[in-house]
Amino acid sequence: MKKTPLKRKTPMKRGGAMKKKSTLKRTRLKKQSKEAKKVKERNLYKKLREIYLANHATCECGTKEKPCSQRAIDIHHKAGRATFLNRIDTWMAVSRECHDRIHKYPEESYEKGHLINAASLLSKERNK
Repeated sequence: MKKTPLKRKTPMKRGGAMKKKSTLKRTRLKKQSKEAKKVKERNLYKKLREIYLANHATCECGTKEKPCSQRAIDIHHKAGRATFLNRIDTWMAVSRECHDRIHKYPEESYEKGHLINAASLLSKERNK
């Protein structure tokens, strides 16, 4: 029996440079609601996010003494997204690296003001 070399049916995909993977565990995203109100909120968020990132091109997580000069690609919601999704005063434009660091070290982030307790923020608003 003659042995012939194997031939690929499809060409191999061309690989680029290896990307640095995040150290945080990835969780599956929840299915998005199709309610009209939620869809409207998400569409507004997309527009606001685009404008915010255009106006804040560099990462905002650094301090005056040690600024971060990386390009901002993420929006960090200091008080969470649930109630404050479209509240720009709770946003930070951050790089992917800094965003991972903020969530990896929450105690440090609360001290620096990168994370805010949403319940305390809501109670302050009610008292006004």
